[in-house]
Amino acid sequence: MQTLERVELYDLVWQVPMIELGKKYGVSRDAIRWACLQLNVPLPPQGYWGALAAGKVMERPALPPLQANKVTTLSVAALIEKDAPRSRRRGQSMRRHSLVERLFGAKQPKPEDQVVVLPHGYKWHRSVRSIKEDLDARAADAMVAKNRFEWLEAHPGKQYPYRDETRTSWKYFSSKGEVLAPGHGLYAVRLTLRTYERGLVILNDVMLKAVDAGFTVRKGGIKSIELYRDGAYVNLRLVERLLSRTVDRINTYTKKVEQDRVLVPSGNLEFLIEQQGHGKSTFRDGDRGKLEQLIPAIIEAIELRHTRSKEQVAEWARDEQRRKEDELLRQQEEKRRIAELKRAEEEKQRRDALVREAQSWQQAEVLRFYLAELDRRLSAGGEPTKDYQAWRQWAEEVAHDLDVAALRIKMPRP
Repeated sequence: MQTLERVELYDLVWQVPMIELGKKYGVSRDAIRWACLQLNVPLPPQGYWGALAAGKVMERPALPPLQANKVTTLSVAALIEKDAPRSRRRGQSMRRHSLVERLFGAKQPKPEDQVVVLPHGYKWHRSVRSIKEDLDARAADAMVAKNRFEWLEAHPGKQYPYRDETRTSWKYFSSKGEVLAPGHGLYAVRLTLRTYERGLVILNDVMLKAVDAGFTVRKGGIKSIELYRDGAYVNLRLVERLLSRTVDRINTYTKKVEQDRVLVPSGNLEFLIEQQGHGKSTFRDGDRGKLEQLIPAIIEAIELRHTRSKEQVAEWARDEQRRKEDELLRQQEEKRRIAELKRAEEEKQRRDALVREAQSWQQAEVLRFYLAELDRRLSAGGEPTKDYQAWRQWAEEVAHDLDVAALRIKMPRP
């Protein structure tokens, strides 16, 4: 009977990836991991094989001492038996591994199926009903993709015989956490294939109680849910948190082990109530029970956040009023400033005009002084030029026109 010695297993798991080592013995990676746990053999840490492939030198821990009553060998048959499905161990027909086991190698913890049984005549709020119709369609599309994927896995090399118009890739859909959402981003409702029906019932029960409390749904849909009352609102969000896992994958080209990050459903829902401004209340499965048991507390939190939203809206209104008052003061100050500038400009223009008046008067006085000198010379026996009298009359009129002082105080002509 083929056996695995503890020291031998220790050397192997640090030299060969477990998925390749499992192929050597005809078992899965989980069986090799189980053997290491049984024999207290340390396992390579996450990223070990990638670091080796990058040329880094990695140290491995020493093999710890084993307690006296612990076994040092395991039979390969025990690994095969451990690796076999439970139905096979009972002598029944062998079942296929679940999709997560086939995709990720190691069986991941999955939330239990959350079956929802609704009473007869259950009433859906119209906003939740529209979300339900959208998620039902996405869930149906995902199940078609799942059936196709599992059929092709069970019949390698064959063509899928059924009509299938879905473009969903079940492998990609599963690796992203089975989220029923049209894309990435912040959504009011972000649930997975396993929990969306339960989540919608919780959301609907909260919505109906909120409506009974006087709220109206101003916005409703997968992207935004607003409960509005008395000039303020709160936002509701219902999400399922996902768990991150790192899994090994064999590169089909390099044949090397690479690691991928995948998301798996947690099965735990979170109900968030966000007020206007900053602040929110969060309720989670497991904090004080399931969300179904916390609906009265959720309604109380909605009232609390709505009260704070009203306070925030009132504060915003006061801020807006102060802003308007400040803007009015600014406009009034600007008007005063412009008026002062206008008055200053008008004063400057008046002063410039005054200076020009004085300069014109001065020029008129110079002309009159000049004419008086000519008259003195004429009286002294001087001989005038031709047309002197006409020219002198014109020059006197020019002096009179330049003398703007006459506009202030009129004087009779001499």
